[in-house]
Amino acid sequence: MTAVAVVASCRAPTQLFVEVTTNVPYRDGLSTSFTVGAPGATETADATTETRAPFGEGGFVGSLGIVPASADDAPVSVKIVLGVRRDVRECRPPEYAGCIVARRLLRYRPSVELRLPVHLRASCEGVPCSPDSTCQEGVCVPAEVFEPTCDGPAGCDVVGPGTSSTPGAPGAPGAPGAPGGTEVPVAVGRSVDCPGGDGPCTGAQGCCWEGPTSPGTCVNTCGGNVRAFLECDGPEDCGGGGRCCVSSTFGRSRCTTACGATEIELCHGTAVCGGGGTCSGIYRGHFRACQ
Repeated sequence: MTAVAVVASCRAPTQLFVEVTTNVPYRDGLSTSFTVGAPGATETADATTETRAPFGEGGFVGSLGIVPASADDAPVSVKIVLGVRRDVRECRPPEYAGCIVARRLLRYRPSVELRLPVHLRASCEGVPCSPDSTCQEGVCVPAEVFEPTCDGPAGCDVVGPGTSSTPGAPGAPGAPGAPGGTEVPVAVGRSVDCPGGDGPCTGAQGCCWEGPTSPGTCVNTCGGNVRAFLECDGPEDCGGGGRCCVSSTFGRSRCTTACGATEIELCHGTAVCGGGGTCSGIYRGHFRACQ
């Protein structure tokens, strides 16, 4: 019995470290809440803790170490809310108006210290998503963590827009088919076509579009599990010689140096394909695309 006790005491603890950062500039009055609990229980639960401290270097908001209340492999739900235009205690479901909300669903690993980085993006302000999804770059994606990422140096992460959750599949995080290149800023004076008469979208706005049978809307951010947020429709909308790439299924179009294997290059505005090919394809029945 004594030997067993000694062995157990030498095992690494079962823990989860949540590390939160943001690209929202700090100002007096900003507040952030951390809520941890069983899946399905965190959406309306009281916050586990809050912070109103100034952000640290790199937009570091704060961290929280948690341990399982039951089994060492129990599922756990994490919800982080940043009150951008109101106090975090006024950020309530389902709208979360003036707030950024991020959710994660995962399992503890017995005798493993997991790291869970969560980045609160300004583009996700006012994009509430459903209780089992989370906002990534203005688009709602499943909140469930892609487990193989927990073995990597960057820590546990969800699957982003336009990527796959199947290990080794094209588009899976860290796989050869993941979205390619390095993102570049959109061009000054960009103009994005938006089906349905609301466009073109200019300035800071992109097109929030549900697909060929629905009109698009010029907005700053876009929510909803089936919507696409188009910040470009061709290379002319991208700075630094970037290309406009969009998920081959549905998701966000982005300006980047190279398209990934699961992405299509758009050439809607000028029929120019930055990566070669010809502008002879059609994306979602509307946008001209490179082939």
